Amino acid sequence: MHRGHRDGARRAGPPCAGFFTYLAIDDGAQVHERLGTVFRALSEQRDPSALTFFPSYAWQLLLGPVFVAFGLGMAVFLWRELSDWISFGLVFWALTCLALALGLDFLEGLAPENPWKPYEALGSRPAVAQWAHDRFGVVGVDTIDHFARSVEEFLEMLGMTLFWVAFLRQLTSVTPEIRVRLVS
Repeated sequence: MHRGHRDGARRAGPPCAGFFTYLAIDDGAQVHERLGTVFRALSEQRDPSALTFFPSYAWQLLLGPVFVAFGLGMAVFLWRELSDWISFGLVFWALTCLALALGLDFLEGLAPENPWKPYEALGSRPAVAQWAHDRFGVVGVDTIDHFARSVEEFLEMLGMTLFWVAFLRQLTSVTPEIRVRLVS
């Protein structure tokens, strides 16, 4: 590894670590949802029609550009740092999973009457509605919404797992042997 790579890793490492730490905390504490609620309330306090142009959750308007910027910056940084195409492919698919999860969250946040929200149309189909009622005792739309949320969470976990695998591959390529000694 030449000096440029070490300097790049030194500069980009803390922001990447901070971003992943934020994602870990956020998943349990729902920070982005709370920030979105505050953002919407403050925006509507200044102008009641301030966010009417955005049909989904307010947090996406506030934090979406930050997430996209971090994702692109991380892709550029890792393009330079990763030692093989497989690891970069894992990062690509990790970012793709997170982007798909963000898209599903956008759909979830749409009003039921919004034509972009497919859950209503799918959940109100007679066969789906009957299946949901017979199987779970709920209406079809609630079942579709639940499964969509489950897929979203799965995509987030899969994306993070792919990041871990890429980072572990990189660690094993630059550090052929790691020894841990436990002393009582």
